[in-house]
Amino acid sequence: MDGNPAQVHRMELHSEKNTDWLEHFNNMQRFRNERGIQIDRKPGIRGTHSSFVDTIPWDLIPDPIQNFVPDLYERYAKFGDALDRILSTLTRQFGASAPTAVQCQAIPLLLDGLFDVLACAPTGSGKTLAYLLPLFLSGRSGLVLVPTRELAEQVARVATHFVGRLGGLNHQVRRFCYPSDVTVWWQESTSKLRTTKNGREADSMEYSAILTAEPLLVIATPLTAVHAYEHALKHETTKSHSPFPAPCAMVILDEADRLLEPSMAPAVDRILSLVLEASKEQDTTVKRPRIHFFSATLPPNADELARSVCASPLRINIEAKGGMTRAVGSVHQSLRFCGAGGNQGKLIALRQMIVEGYEMEPPALIFVATQKACEAVAKELRFALMQRLLKTTEHVPKTLREKQIQLLATRVGAMHAALDRETRRHMLAHFLVGQVFFLVCTDLVARGVDFKCVNTVINYDIPPDGVTYVHRIGRTGRNGRTGRAVTLFCANEATQARICANVMRLSGQDERVPEWLFRLPKKMSQNTAKSGPSGKLPNQARKRARK
Repeated sequence: MDGNPAQVHRMELHSEKNTDWLEHFNNMQRFRNERGIQIDRKPGIRGTHSSFVDTIPWDLIPDPIQNFVPDLYERYAKFGDALDRILSTLTRQFGASAPTAVQCQAIPLLLDGLFDVLACAPTGSGKTLAYLLPLFLSGRSGLVLVPTRELAEQVARVATHFVGRLGGLNHQVRRFCYPSDVTVWWQESTSKLRTTKNGREADSMEYSAILTAEPLLVIATPLTAVHAYEHALKHETTKSHSPFPAPCAMVILDEADRLLEPSMAPAVDRILSLVLEASKEQDTTVKRPRIHFFSATLPPNADELARSVCASPLRINIEAKGGMTRAVGSVHQSLRFCGAGGNQGKLIALRQMIVEGYEMEPPALIFVATQKACEAVAKELRFALMQRLLKTTEHVPKTLREKQIQLLATRVGAMHAALDRETRRHMLAHFLVGQVFFLVCTDLVARGVDFKCVNTVINYDIPPDGVTYVHRIGRTGRNGRTGRAVTLFCANEATQARICANVMRLSGQDERVPEWLFRLPKKMSQNTAKSGPSGKLPNQARKRARK
């Protein structure tokens, strides 16, 4: 054997190959560490179409892309003109010069299609493009489930940018906002994007015609998707067509943690079952649809659902710690104590922030807990703005001042679920274009909606949990910008404020958290929660802490 030159040469080549692979692997791991990309290769899940997998081999996991050009060209040249058009759209429409951390790893994973993916990444990190780009690039059909109509509309807006650039591929996008209002986009031979809208009084034939458009991409809320399928079944359109893409290659759960809440989980489970059943009936040679979860936070029940529908999913964590994604580092977070006056103390603090311009740079989102509070706080803000105007325009003629006051009243808006859909849409549009400076809202817009230029987020009411807090403050500090998040709390809310304080600590902003908050008993009455000035622990609470 030692004297066989051919065998010696093969051994040398094998050794060189191993050395090259190891060097390449180390380079990729170094890149992942620099971008905060963590991959969990031990799903510990028995998939419906695979045997139990303890650890997914590294050689099955595609390398992350380090840039759009030349990485995508080198790996996916087979997509040809579609790749050129998509990269042009990324540059011109979205100003994307380099992929974000979640895009680096998610895009090749979704394009290769070997695994179901659970992607956990901070708010504003480009998750929408991370799943839309592989869909349009590969030409595969997909279903995107989202928790709210507003998010459905936003995803549809992003998708239409790609549709407009892919005329020759006959890409179609359908958006379901709720059963009585269906909007369909499709590409005609003229390469112009056509839109058809059906209102509440649309007849069955027209509605059924829309459902048989065979879209490439469906964007829907879960309950709406169920209604659409039932409508198609009722009118026997499912014999030849389905309201879902056929065959469906990908199912995306955007804001997965919200979709898996008890109010939505049954509808999500129903839709997934329908899609999986349809894929079996249509063509047994077609691979099972891949199911991908995207969110800023993924709760334990995400794994439970994955056990029932996914085959050994691969989990990606971006800057994760302790099971919760750290709040975006570009957001300056702070807590502001408002005394023992309850809501009155908060209103005074909010008024001061407006009048003095302290910690309140518009555009700003003010989050409240209830619809009633939403309208009340919006009214207070209008009054505070009027006071500020009167203070700075003492020498302005009365007629001009009155016009300014009338205009200023339109700079404050309120948005909650009790408003009709058109009112919410117009209010959101006015805020996005800068006509509304201060938008008082419930958690309706806390998730997913991409506010590119929000400077300030005010938590007027403390969020119920750390996950909601992360999503709220994630509306600012997006797309490379910095932002500010201020949480107001009264004496009787001191223990609740620890929800925000804990997240602040996880995100490395310990110096802005008053230490006395963590020394308070977990349960305390309103009397013992009265706090002293400058973040010092109140006397009664200090005595209890020592005991």
